[in-house]
Amino acid sequence: MSEPALVAAHGLSRVFDVSQPWLNRMIEGSDRAYLKAVNGVSFSIGRGETLALVGESGSGKSTIARMVVGLLPPTSGNVTFDGIDMWAPVREVERQKLRRTGRPEIQSLLARRRIGGGHPGGCFRRRNSTQADRKPRIPG
Repeated sequence: MSEPALVAAHGLSRVFDVSQPWLNRMIEGSDRAYLKAVNGVSFSIGRGETLALVGESGSGKSTIARMVVGLLPPTSGNVTFDGIDMWAPVREVERQKLRRTGRPEIQSLLARRRIGGGHPGGCFRRRNSTQADRKPRIPG
């Protein structure tokens, strides 16, 4: 008996409403417009396996990834992670546990050390100097 897939997507589809605002449609007499970003994608990834999602720009790679990690609900189809349906309403608490927990992008821009708090390195070393002499002098 084979081991069940760790991640499985079945019939994933995502349609976006790209219509003009309601008032513009009423004035111009236009209909709603839809964009079919992903249509009927299925795959499974077993434990220890890797999947490369490759395609042209605008082919839906990011949309599929967002649906798989739980950031964007599919219009149809489902995603299961270790047997848990990512979009079943009764499993909201379990789905929250599975969501990606990366750090916010702004944290990568925040300094971890103040200027002068790091290792002084070679540019601050002088022959016959003391530790106090090696500390960089920064005005302010």
